[in-house]
Amino acid sequence: MAEEGEEQHRRLKVLKKIREAYKYRAAKKYDYCSLLLFSSFLLLYLILLYSQMDSSVAYGVTSTVSNAIVPQNDNTDEDQKVNSPLETLKTLQI
Repeated sequence: MAEEGEEQHRRLKVLKKIREAYKYRAAKKYDYCSLLLFSSFLLLYLILLYSQMDSSVAYGVTSTVSNAIVPQNDNTDEDQKVNSPLETLKTLQI
């Protein structure tokens, strides 16, 4: 009877170690994915900054990004004010 209890206790310890190892690997994978995502963002940001070294190129890049993001009236080129989530959805669906 005592041997069965010891065997069960040993199995529980092994399962606990396996679970801790799995959690450690999952956390490590998540950390590497976060690092990769941050590195990608940093690379894109640095490429954007490098491309803006010349002032005429900087204006072109900035105006292109703002035209792509900020909704504008096609007839007057004025920025449209977006006040509700439905208006934002309509703007993004165009």
